[in-house]
Amino acid sequence: MAKRILIIDDSRTARMFIKQCFEIAGFSDCEFLEASQGEEALTMMNTEGNVALVITDINMPVKDGLTMIREMRSSETLKKIPVLVITSTQNAAREQELKPLGVEAILAKPLHLPLVAEKLTALKTQLGM
Repeated sequence: MAKRILIIDDSRTARMFIKQCFEIAGFSDCEFLEASQGEEALTMMNTEGNVALVITDINMPVKDGLTMIREMRSSETLKKIPVLVITSTQNAAREQELKPLGVEAILAKPLHLPLVAEKLTALKTQLGM
């Protein structure tokens, strides 16, 4: 069964680009799910199940990425899912908010493929891929 990766971003174009980056970085045998904001993503994770990795933006309408990650970490069924944050508002204060939430990595937009590939090499091993 293919690993399921959930990409959450309010921009459809960003979701497509993130998916392409991950496929190029060796995740082509995965099933990609998409959500446009945190509330939709939480519903998908709770109903679809078996999500191996969450890739999320922080700034989104309805429920932002930070709130969604906090809710994931307080849920017995979702708290162990690895989270990768991709954001255009990367700064030291934001990183200090995300680190205690167990975020695997924080990547800055626009994505730079060699950096994405480097970060994903360790993550692929962790996910058993």
